[in-house]
Amino acid sequence: MDNNTVLKKISIAMNLRHEDIREIFHIGGEELSISQTGALLVNPANKNFNQLSEERLEIFFNGLITYSRGPKNSPNAFPLALTNLIYLLGEKGQESALEALRALIEDVLSQLRAQLED
Repeated sequence: MDNNTVLKKISIAMNLRHEDIREIFHIGGEELSISQTGALLVNPANKNFNQLSEERLEIFFNGLITYSRGPKNSPNAFPLALTNLIYLLGEKGQESALEALRALIEDVLSQLRAQLED
């Protein structure tokens, strides 16, 4: 499996949009234009196809780690992956999913408060 296929499969599995992929590369230390991002995700037969090098895949993975868990030196920062998921749910009109998420957060907060009172 080549690096471009790995990138495509990860982006599908994590429901990443092109703008998310660009943000992940940015976090990893490389700026990509919209067309450069698209060139990494198209079929190899496409005239705009651009082969993803090992170095750039490593940059993507490093950015993905921070994107998914937040900055290492700032453990209380809200990960961008969660922020983008919440916005995506809103954009798709998934009100029931957002309500379920809110209920989950309220449940966790009440459990935390109960633990702190003990």
